[in-house]
Amino acid sequence: MPIYPVWIHDKNTPKPDTPTLYEISANGVFLHKETPFWKAVVPVERISVLEEQEPKFEFLLPPIPKEISKTVAQFFAWITHRQNTEALVLLWWGGSSVEGYSITVPPQAVAYGRIEYDIPQKENCRLIGTLHSHGRMSAFHSSIDHHDEINFDGIHGTFGGFYFYRNGREALF
Repeated sequence: MPIYPVWIHDKNTPKPDTPTLYEISANGVFLHKETPFWKAVVPVERISVLEEQEPKFEFLLPPIPKEISKTVAQFFAWITHRQNTEALVLLWWGGSSVEGYSITVPPQAVAYGRIEYDIPQKENCRLIGTLHSHGRMSAFHSSIDHHDEINFDGIHGTFGGFYFYRNGREALF
């Protein structure tokens, strides 16, 4: 079985000068083929000589402690009650914290459906994700959330539904 060159289509890698090659680009894998009769660039879904690979993910850290989840939920409920707005918490790994995890609340500017914040440095810790609240809205990952996190590999969680009543009056819990 012939082996064809693979071209990673970026701004730095030159295209191989060969009549047949595979291209890996931002929008998929393509086969380039040139014969005496035609030139073609066609998308391919599979390369028959290669083995199958299933997507997988293995989380290598211990579970996030319930104390952290409870603290974050209480903070988001308090912010919803006091400010009626969304909020964000940064999730860190490392240092001398609860089972390796820690959280910080960065200064943030909140507008409808958007939270702007700077990421501070935290000595001996690595930022591994964000947790944010939708306030009184239900907890779901919105298209804005997906967009905001597209270039931020890590854990991203959404809390919501902080709108409670007790004895006919609004209450935190």
